[in-house]
Amino acid sequence: MSQWTGEQRAFAVESYFKSNDSCTIARRQFCTRFDIQRLSDGPSANLIRTWVQKFQATGSTINNRRPGPSRTSRTKENIQRVESSVLQNPRQSVRKRASSLALLKTTVQRILSKHKKLHPYKVQLVQALKLDNFIARKE
Repeated sequence: MSQWTGEQRAFAVESYFKSNDSCTIARRQFCTRFDIQRLSDGPSANLIRTWVQKFQATGSTINNRRPGPSRTSRTKENIQRVESSVLQNPRQSVRKRASSLALLKTTVQRILSKHKKLHPYKVQLVQALKLDNFIARKE
């Protein structure tokens, strides 16, 4: 599912009102304006109606921020601390790194995997090929 920009949403709402509340015409104008080849790749009629309702209620089509607790452990400072720790000693285990930084082990794991795209190395054992295998493969 693609995220539509504010300009695109505003154009869709504006063309909806200009076309006498017609979602079909608004969709066609949207696809023409933003060079979308297929109508199915553009916003659906329900989505345009949702944008119009949101615009009428709030004066904006931007999505509201979802409620929930704010991040307390994966802050920019902690990410920076973990990054500098990795640069100083890249072979240190996550558990030891977490205790030296006074962070939870899972917090350090999340920072390394989600923010720094570092994942644990998993040794993969493969069976060694023998001379008979090469001959069998050719046949």
